[in-house]
Amino acid sequence: MKAVLITGGTKGIGREIAENYLKKGYLVIVNYANSDKDAEEFKDDMIGYSGKLFIVKADLSKIEGMELLVEEFSRLNVNLDILILNAGFTKRESFEDISYESWSRVIDGNFNIPFFLVQKLSNNINENGRIIFISSVLGIKADASSIQYGVSKGALMTLTKYLAKYFASKKITVNCIAPGFVDTSWQKNKPVEQRERIKNKTLIKRFAYVSEIASVCITLEENEYITGQTIVIDGGYSLN
Repeated sequence: MKAVLITGGTKGIGREIAENYLKKGYLVIVNYANSDKDAEEFKDDMIGYSGKLFIVKADLSKIEGMELLVEEFSRLNVNLDILILNAGFTKRESFEDISYESWSRVIDGNFNIPFFLVQKLSNNINENGRIIFISSVLGIKADASSIQYGVSKGALMTLTKYLAKYFASKKITVNCIAPGFVDTSWQKNKPVEQRERIKNKTLIKRFAYVSEIASVCITLEENEYITGQTIVIDGGYSLN
């Protein structure tokens, strides 16, 4: 049975990706950081895939959380065909108010921990495997949101190129997906006026659906000739 590990996999984009791979017959391992409610709802909704879904609570903004996830993964005694680094962290604050602690938490969660998680699991990824980072269009186009978020997501795109070269000898492709604004609960909770401003900055004039992001993971899985690339899915936001 093929296996996939998806970080941040119990809601939003991560959950959609996980559902896709459950439907494809994969063994699916996901983690989450805080929301027990979302994790339980996901588990209940996927009750038909009992024995193929493993959920681990581990805060991947901290090295201890990464070590816990690696430890729990090792107990399953499986190798991975796909590793998807989707978990993300942000904090909106002005340049003047950024502390070392808040800067470090976002950079750790979005960049440092994903790097070391790949390093720790590299020997457990099968030949012809896939590594996929979920970045953000804000790593390409500077926006008014968190500076540390944009910087960390941009760094993932550079890391993708380096790791693509490193893993080429193992026939493992490494790619990055940079979504724009996706219609997840985080976006839905924003004021109507703010949502309208965001939509009007895209050429498509709407938010992305989670399915439109998750489906690209399937494309990257099936196409072995794509590696070292960042696939931007932003509805034309970065063109404005």
